[in-house]
Amino acid sequence: EPYGSLYDQNRVPAGAVPRNATACARLHRPTAEELFAQVKRSEPAVLTGLMDGWPALERWTDEYLVARLGGVNVVTSVAEGRFDTPEAPARWGVADAEITHVVARPAHKMMPLAEAVRRFGEHSAAGLSHYIEYFPMEALAARDLRRDLRAPPPADAGGSGDGDGDGDGDDKRGGPPPPPTPSDGVPELPTGAEPGSLAIADWLMPKKHLLWMGPGGTIGSTHYDPYENLMLMVAGEKTFFLAPPDDGPKLGAYTPMAQGQLDVVDDARGEPVGLRREAAAVGTPLTVHHYAAASLSTPADAQPHVPRLAEATVFNCTVRAGEVLYNPAYWWHEVLSAAPPGRGRPSVGINWFFEAYYQRVLPNMSWDRSLHYLMHGGTTPLRDPFPPRGAQP
Repeated sequence: EPYGSLYDQNRVPAGAVPRNATACARLHRPTAEELFAQVKRSEPAVLTGLMDGWPALERWTDEYLVARLGGVNVVTSVAEGRFDTPEAPARWGVADAEITHVVARPAHKMMPLAEAVRRFGEHSAAGLSHYIEYFPMEALAARDLRRDLRAPPPADAGGSGDGDGDGDGDDKRGGPPPPPTPSDGVPELPTGAEPGSLAIADWLMPKKHLLWMGPGGTIGSTHYDPYENLMLMVAGEKTFFLAPPDDGPKLGAYTPMAQGQLDVVDDARGEPVGLRREAAAVGTPLTVHHYAAASLSTPADAQPHVPRLAEATVFNCTVRAGEVLYNPAYWWHEVLSAAPPGRGRPSVGINWFFEAYYQRVLPNMSWDRSLHYLMHGGTTPLRDPFPPRGAQP
């Protein structure tokens, strides 16, 4: 009883987190302290200068990735350009008056990465988009890719010939290096570091590390994630249309939505020619809080089914190759992906999901500060990873 208030002391009432952003801040080479301040304010930002010198920015073409990972099996999502789109129940044969929308989850096909890349550009006539999403970075632990996701050491800091592209002239010529062998001298990452990580985010608690790769032109429909998100763009760009967490009701969220799974229709040769929707695929209303009926990239007057959309605060920002987007936890976002101009390069993003600084347990309209971040109130330097990497229990 004397300690009963310890749990509640970290509760933040609804509205106490201002979230006053009406545009994405742009921060060049921010420090850990600057990122920490941005997270505490729960405001989006584009971070620049943090991926300078990463070989992947130039090397990761279709040809390069297929040469090294072409035989790796990936789960490819298939949809009609928009992914996870709330659709009219009638399209699914659903007559339940309580169901306002059916979220069309994409179909999934397992295939080698080389096959997925081929389909990026060959099936637009069928109206289908193939996209590699939620792919765990742990599955891409090949040494020749690890070295692409960090800047090579300065020429005077470690000598040449270490296999990181600083002494073999590949970066200057712009051509890809030959595939390395296990004995090519590629240095190991520093203890605790991971490819694609950012030192300024070491204090954040990592949850998931994912690869997103597609042909461009795809749209991720309006939703939120209960994680702090750093999206690192390797190739192409993504435009995020954003709205603050408290605007959910204005976006047509928190209404009963069912979930339907799309299926691919193949022709006699096994080539996809369309998608199938079946009422039997519709499950229980389990997407009530995660998706919204509104498209944030579409004008409000074109969406009469979302009558309060014009009241919402909606803005967008674009994160380009070599830049990082900080998307705070629980912010609503719709994402439009674009590939680099020309042919031969996909749109590639790598994102880290981290534990949320403010955590919401619906339907409570209050926020709990994560206990993991309380130690960063002044006693633990932000440059010390948390939890300590390699620490023994």
